[in-house]
Amino acid sequence: PATAPCEVCGAATTTRCSSCAKVGIDLFFCSPEHQKLVWRGHKVVCGSGGSAGEISIPKLTDEEMAILQAQSAIPIMSDRGVTPGIKRDLEDLSGRPFEYLLQHLQGPTGSTAELPQKPMYVAMVRAAHYATSIASVKKLSTPPLPCFTLAMQQMQVYMHLANADALPAVLSAEPWHDLLCHKLMILASLDTYHETNFSKWRAIEPLAIDTHARYLRWIAREMVPADDPLTQALVNVPLAQFTTFPNFPHARPDMVQQCCVG
Repeated sequence: PATAPCEVCGAATTTRCSSCAKVGIDLFFCSPEHQKLVWRGHKVVCGSGGSAGEISIPKLTDEEMAILQAQSAIPIMSDRGVTPGIKRDLEDLSGRPFEYLLQHLQGPTGSTAELPQKPMYVAMVRAAHYATSIASVKKLSTPPLPCFTLAMQQMQVYMHLANADALPAVLSAEPWHDLLCHKLMILASLDTYHETNFSKWRAIEPLAIDTHARYLRWIAREMVPADDPLTQALVNVPLAQFTTFPNFPHARPDMVQQCCVG
């Protein structure tokens, strides 16, 4: 059987998530305990994507849509500096008026007929909400918190490709996209582990840091074939560590430098 690093600790293992393996998504876990560590987020997408069709990233809820409209002009601090707000960001990225986007953003995230890049726009909305108000995100009954951290990580990859003029016309149609989202959800689960297991965060943080480093290497070296035109654009993707733990910085930009070396 194939051997690969455990998604959580990096130890070599042959054990995969059986539900994901059935749809052609290979995620390796060395033990049930390590799979349980990330289950809070992984269960949202487990067994979806790949040959099963669209990955089951939750659609925007009515509450999220209401927040989007209420906060559409609030400036957002990001790794690109301060932007005018999610309304302008969405319009600039999509080339569509905000009213059109509001009309088609609801419904299944993978429904791309009217918005070919809908998964990216959904991630953009959640990332903006997370960036402007972590407290209000925590009050939402759905989706779970890892979905918002997932969105932050997704947007770092997507915008890196966009800035390199290498963004595919339909992201969700790319053969690597579902596996990327599965892995980023594992990362998001580790980054938000303290929310339900506060006392164990000190032991989990090294695993989160190591997973960031391994996933950055995977994105740069393995996510697409060596002869794929995206290869050059995927070097040095700024995948920072995000955490809402009060004694740690909200974003760890130093992770970018640390993880891209070697």
